[in-house]
Formats: sequence, structure tokens, C-alpha cells
Amino acid sequence: MANYLHKLFSTAEVTDASDIHLTKDEPAYLRIGGRIVPAKDRPLTEDDIIQMIEETFLHDERQRFEQRGYIDYAYETTISHDGRDKLVRYRVHLYRSRGSMTAAMRRIKLDIPSFEQLMLPPAYEKVMSLRPKGIIVIGGETGSGKSTTLACMIDYINSRREKHI
Repeated sequence: MANYLHKLFSTAEVTDASDIHLTKDEPAYLRIGGRIVPAKDRPLTEDDIIQMIEETFLHDERQRFEQRGYIDYAYETTISHDGRDKLVRYRVHLYRSRGSMTAAMRRIKLDIPSFEQLMLPPAYEKVMSLRPKGIIVIGGETGSGKSTTLACMIDYINSRREKHI
């Protein structure tokens, strides 16, 4: 099953999927362009999911999951993609659903896009150039790009000013 998890990671890279969902008695699902798309495989058993997820445990995640019934953590690994090794990173939310281990894995893109690539209005860059004091609020629904926008803003500051962030 470890190879299957890496296959899902590779598929997520190729399809630009934002999430991978693992649920007992369902095939693995990918979120692509906001739509949930099943992987073309058989339904997963709870043992399948446990075997895949245990590969992602680095410390005491299993124990904390058993105590709480949920856990959030980061996982990164190297996959073979386009004939070369590529580092991938996921934010893993592990929880119980219908009494079984279930996982929602959010793909974290390692390349930070620019304001132009995100097609953000010029006001974003202008606000970052003004050295504002106060607070900037970024809001939106799940998967709308809040974290990506914040990463872009922080990268903008880091590349232009000597600031501690």
C-alpha cells in the first residue's frame, strides 16, 4: 500500500489535485479544480488506509490519534515524477468517520507564485509596498487560495526588505 500512496501523490502532481481523500469502503478521491474525482481503483479497506497512513507517521502520531480520535500533521517525501525525483509535501488531517480511520491530505505546493501568476489585483502589491501597520485579513472558502496568497505576500516582503517575519 505504500507504493499506492506514492502513486496517488504522483497522480495529484500530474492532475494538479489539491487534496487526496481516503475513506473506508470508497476508492481514493482526488480534488481537482474543486471537483471530487474517484481514483480508478477498488474501494479501500480500513487496513489499506492504516497501512498507507502509518508510512507517514514520524513520531507519536499513531498514539495521539488513538487518544484524540483526530490529528493534524505535515508529511513530506520524494516521489518519482517525470523521470526525476520530486519533493512533495502534504498537510494531513486524520480523523474517525463511521468508526474508521479517514484521511484528508492537502497538497502543499512548494513553489510560491507571484501576484501576477495568482492574477491578484494590483492593490495587493501596492499594500505590501506601503509598509502598512495594522492587520491584513485574507478570507475565503476552503481551497480558495488563502494560504497561497499569504505565502505570496510574505515572499514579496522577504525578497524586498530585511525584515524578520
